[in-house]
Amino acid sequence: MSPSGPAQRPAAPPLHLLPMNKSLTAVLGATLLPCLVLAQETDSPPVPTGFAARPAIFTVTTDIVNTDVQPFTVTGTSFGDNLKRDGKGGFEPLSFRGQYIADRDSPDRIYAGAGAGIGRYDSYASGILDGAGIRVYRIVDGRLKLVRTDRVTEGGSIIEEWNSAGKVIPPLTLSATYKWDDWTRPNARRWFSVVAINTDGVRSAPAHPVKLGFTKATKEANANNPSANFTAPRKLEGLPPPGPVQNLQAKTGPDSLVHLSWTASPSPGIVGYYILYTDTDPEHHRGAYLQLASQPAKPDEAIQAGDMIFVAKDMAPFRPEYLSNRLGGLDRIIRDWLPTGVPNSLLQNPDSWSLVRHAPDTPVQDGGQTYFEMPLPAGRTEKVGLSGIPDLSTTRQVFYPVPAETEYTMEVWLKADRAGAPPVVFEYDGDARVGGFIKPHPMQTTTSWKKFTHTFTGRPAHEGLHAYLVLTCTGAATYSVDNFRVYRSDTRYLDYDQNNYARLRESGMAAYRTHHSIKTGHNSYSMDQFTGPNGSVEGVVKGISLGGVLTTIHTAGLRPWLQIEFHMSPEEWLGFAEFMAAPYDPAKDSPQSKPWAYKRYQQGHPAPWTDSFDRIYFELGNETWNSLFFPWTFPSMKDSATGQTHSRGSVYGMMHDHVVATLRSSPYWTKEVEAKFTYMMGGWAIGSYNNEIAAATTTGDFITIGAYNGGWDEGEGPPQRNPATFFSVLNFANQTTLPRSRGLINDAIKWEQKTGRHFQLGTYEAGPGYALNGLNNAQVSKEQAAEQERVMKSKAAGVATLDSFLAMAAYDFDIQNFFTYSEGNYWSSHAKPYAGGYAHPSFQYLSLFNREATGDMLHISTDSTPTVDLPAFKRRKAIEGAPATAAYATRDGDRVNVFVISRRYPGYPVGSGDGFTPFGLQLPFTKAAAITLHRLTGAPDDSNLDDERVKVESVRISANVLRTDGKFVINADTGGDPRGLPPAEAYLYVFEGTNIAKTGKELTREEIAAQPITFGQK
Repeated sequence: MSPSGPAQRPAAPPLHLLPMNKSLTAVLGATLLPCLVLAQETDSPPVPTGFAARPAIFTVTTDIVNTDVQPFTVTGTSFGDNLKRDGKGGFEPLSFRGQYIADRDSPDRIYAGAGAGIGRYDSYASGILDGAGIRVYRIVDGRLKLVRTDRVTEGGSIIEEWNSAGKVIPPLTLSATYKWDDWTRPNARRWFSVVAINTDGVRSAPAHPVKLGFTKATKEANANNPSANFTAPRKLEGLPPPGPVQNLQAKTGPDSLVHLSWTASPSPGIVGYYILYTDTDPEHHRGAYLQLASQPAKPDEAIQAGDMIFVAKDMAPFRPEYLSNRLGGLDRIIRDWLPTGVPNSLLQNPDSWSLVRHAPDTPVQDGGQTYFEMPLPAGRTEKVGLSGIPDLSTTRQVFYPVPAETEYTMEVWLKADRAGAPPVVFEYDGDARVGGFIKPHPMQTTTSWKKFTHTFTGRPAHEGLHAYLVLTCTGAATYSVDNFRVYRSDTRYLDYDQNNYARLRESGMAAYRTHHSIKTGHNSYSMDQFTGPNGSVEGVVKGISLGGVLTTIHTAGLRPWLQIEFHMSPEEWLGFAEFMAAPYDPAKDSPQSKPWAYKRYQQGHPAPWTDSFDRIYFELGNETWNSLFFPWTFPSMKDSATGQTHSRGSVYGMMHDHVVATLRSSPYWTKEVEAKFTYMMGGWAIGSYNNEIAAATTTGDFITIGAYNGGWDEGEGPPQRNPATFFSVLNFANQTTLPRSRGLINDAIKWEQKTGRHFQLGTYEAGPGYALNGLNNAQVSKEQAAEQERVMKSKAAGVATLDSFLAMAAYDFDIQNFFTYSEGNYWSSHAKPYAGGYAHPSFQYLSLFNREATGDMLHISTDSTPTVDLPAFKRRKAIEGAPATAAYATRDGDRVNVFVISRRYPGYPVGSGDGFTPFGLQLPFTKAAAITLHRLTGAPDDSNLDDERVKVESVRISANVLRTDGKFVINADTGGDPRGLPPAEAYLYVFEGTNIAKTGKELTREEIAAQPITFGQK
């Protein structure tokens, strides 16, 4: 079950030991006096019914439901103390990466459809992919094969096609308006047309086009066209195309809108019309395709419809004309394609700057691939670093860096083409209330590379907007710039400070999942960059490199859980294998013989990274079923040999096997290295995706799911801070976690029966969930977002999070991941430093488990519990007789750890009483040398958003309270209340030096799945 042997229990932080009666008074006083701020009741969960008041009685056995439960793990979105928000100090070319599905056969061209194809919904223009590398994958007899590598010939990326504007216009409506996007390229010309569409979804030929020039529409004007409710069928019936629209008229009106009118198509079955537009002359349209440089060497290398195509190109330089007219006037979009730090005034003029490749013997430390070069005429000034994203901001927001009151170091490498060039000045540009503590610092360049450093003291600001950290360059001279960095003087560049390291170690988390290197879209990264110097990777958050993140994870004493996009070529994966696993001895090896290992050696790590960790988790991409992360998702594909259509999850499994087979083909991927890698497959909590993965992969070890408590993932809107919501949060395990876990373990039983492979179960992300505007059609106001923070970072939400994690462990989940280790709003473990930086209760509870309670999870039977009937809510199903309490236990030798949990809320539902529950345990031992109670202070609705209201406290309990028959009662003598376990509470009792009997039997998955999940269930 567990992927490795027992981990050493992390050292616990100093315990806050209180006299029992004092801590009891504090806890009960806070619990009995909740201070609730009621919100509108428009979307509260329905009121539960049928409450039954019973004592909670649980029997802990010596049977095992999950062996050696390891500490939980955590995802980190990004890290590194740096005052430049993007973090990237180098100037590297962005790597375009794309995935397409060929829609027709061709020996030497790739046609990938309209819309989401090569043009990407009218985003790209011809030329963008000239020279790009091409890989063609095909499914043959149930396996994914690389059948061709090639490149796009110069001038061979063609995007000349019609684009549809808006929805279908009803058939009786013979006029429409079109509004130019405000960010359209100035002086653009566009051709307009109209097509008719019939019931089969077949379009007519375009009407004779009309050409018009760009006129910016007024804000008051809007193209409010009626729309028809029509979806084209998947299977066409074979009706002929409609006759084309006639007499198209188009003109620009005084409102700056394009007004179109036409004569109806004479064909029957017309369901409506589409407005079309294009940036290129339709008389010379060539379509949208990629012309390959070579002809197929053998028949199976010809492109076939349904092939999966990967495209890769370093965008050096990226030119604005690569974007369509629709986006060409928007500097922000152009900015996305260029290295951060290029002055905004140069975005539309790529000839005024360049990226120059470093010489092999460059003195620039960690120089990466390229540096920035900018010629300036006399009298011209440009500010390098003014990138359109605030580098510094204030405590009024949570997105941008806020300077701490500590020393920072600025460093940069500079040179000029002539001696005596005007100095380059490090300074701020923007609101003085934010950046005014940075005084101008001139640096005199020379004709050779030189590193400049400067220190200053930060000062947090609470007012104002933002400021930029810039290098002011003045002509006449040609300046070269690289590695412009600003970071805390007491940390390494792009690293955690000692406070963060201490918090990570104290948390006891087993592994760190690297979320900064996925969800990259087309603006992605190459393996060459990813294995380069820290801060010199353009496509990932803050430019954090593979070596950089591994250094931090190793320093923190965690295991790596690497997420890497799956668009890499076999050569890149072999480079990854060498970087990770090949030794480098400068006496025997050379940059030519081991170039990837040499890069690691240059970064100060001569030994293989695989020597530094006992286990490395490996995951391709992120939520490969989720269209939000296009193009790094998987399509369904047809088998060219059998004609069978393979589902998306099946294709994922096949791609995973292809990548692992490539890694295993490396001479450095030894049996010892392979034994350290655990292959993680990111599944889906709903649908058939997991089943598809399991049926296809022969290499995946884990199938994991996302398991958030509420939020947009569960289709639940923003929670309101009222008793109904807190009660609903507390019962998420009852309505979702437990039935879902049982369903997944039953699925795993079937997978093993069908494939003969034992898949381990886990979560790739879990914890409190959040609703965001636009996701699952949620509408979240500023006020609702603030309420949501109070609810999902409350102690009650922490209890619910712990409950869900333990429930999944009881259903044989062997790895569980909290999302995320970070500071701020939404999915974060801690508050911002200027708000106290306190850990939120969910993270506190999980950390408590890691420090105190790992080991074999024991089977517990429920003898009695209060119950409640839970109505259906959103995706949750109604449950009769849901248990209002729970207990979980683990053992490590003669140490037994028991969690007791209350899912009750004081006074809710009406008639359920004050929420206290008489609570008893029948333990499998009668003696204990020591008993300690660990719990969190505070009321159920308390949080640590503003101050530390919720924190771990530990209470020594007299060992004499354990009865000679093994019965243990929660009361005033055992750290509880005379009435029992308080509502919305989680206690951890640690019994050390017990006389527990030898381990009982290990339950099979079938036996675990057969356990009741509600009290009344047989």
